[in-house]
Amino acid sequence: MVIHSGQEHFSAPNEAEQKLIDLGRLKENERLACQNTLNGDIEVSVAEQNKFPHLTYTD
Repeated sequence: MVIHSGQEHFSAPNEAEQKLIDLGRLKENERLACQNTLNGDIEVSVAEQNKFPHLTYTD
């Protein structure tokens, strides 16, 4: 997911995320939704290349 606000509310990158960060596959404002614990409000979106064609996304 692409983080628009609230990055400070994410847990630290775990081993899976760190591997993708080290490989340059995750940008500074991107995280894996399935690998995080949140402790506050966030605003995120799904990157265009990761959107499913059968779903409708809001802005």
